[in-house]
Amino acid sequence: MRIQRKAYWLYDQIKVEKPDWEPMFAMQSTINWIHALRMEIDGEYGTSIGEQLGHCDTYFTSHVRTRNNPAPLAQVFGTLFHSLTFAVSLTSLCEHEATGPWVFPSAIVMYYYATYNSVLSMLAALNDYRGENHSTTITAFNDLRGLLPHPLNMLANRVSGETYRARLSQYSDATSTDLSRSLNDSRESARGMLLAYLSGTAKWKADEVKDHLRYKKKIADFRSKANRELRDSFLPDEVNYMNCAFRYRGKANYRDSIFLPYGEKHSWLSVDYLESLRIVSCFTLACAVAFAKRRLGKKPLREFWDDVEANFRGKDTASPRELFWRELMAG
Repeated sequence: MRIQRKAYWLYDQIKVEKPDWEPMFAMQSTINWIHALRMEIDGEYGTSIGEQLGHCDTYFTSHVRTRNNPAPLAQVFGTLFHSLTFAVSLTSLCEHEATGPWVFPSAIVMYYYATYNSVLSMLAALNDYRGENHSTTITAFNDLRGLLPHPLNMLANRVSGETYRARLSQYSDATSTDLSRSLNDSRESARGMLLAYLSGTAKWKADEVKDHLRYKKKIADFRSKANRELRDSFLPDEVNYMNCAFRYRGKANYRDSIFLPYGEKHSWLSVDYLESLRIVSCFTLACAVAFAKRRLGKKPLREFWDDVEANFRGKDTASPRELFWRELMAG
């Protein structure tokens, strides 16, 4: 008796348009990257947000100068509050173990916007940046990156042409690991996967630039010196953590949007994956809180937290876990 392959109509339609699309690799690299980030954060700074905040406070004391001019408080704390709401939303998903496969793309978007708004808050505290769009914010992040702790300070430098060298600033001896493999319990493996995703993001960025030039300038290839020089003029000199986060969000929300909720059930899609998204988001929030404290001083931060305590809707019915931000208040 011939066994017929299970029909995947939508998958087949997408493969016609994108023959090189590999949804299983997209899923595995997606799962591995966020777990690797979590492993590095837990291993470096502890598993509670209070511990993480303490480490960030110490780090910024020696890496960031206090401002000597007024800060745009609405921008610093408006975006900080926005980051908080996304981090709390992820916490609610974890608290209620909302693991329907359809939840995961939205959970990734929550992770991204928790991160994005924390970065906006830090940039406003650093140099009054007000956030024009995602692209300009990613570029502006290069001014902030060197002040941030591992692994948020990861960087891929363009060496020549479209070749980039990826590195983790605090672990210069880390070596790249295949993202399609299973992540083991070693931090060396986690750092290798962070490097692999960073390198992959640099390649993705280069491919994006080339596709843009093929479409806009009608360039067939980049074999000629003139075409290579044009390509190089559009390539970024640095690819950073926010490039990775933006690509990560795009994979779930646009280009590879079906790979998480479509197909057979998979054990990777679990509350543990949601938990990793939550932990990474909360760590970035803790960085933004510590950064605001260092740049602006304790007084405006205390006024912010007093206001949140008084006016954050729904806190009276929230679980203790959803009120994790009170640990940030106490720090």
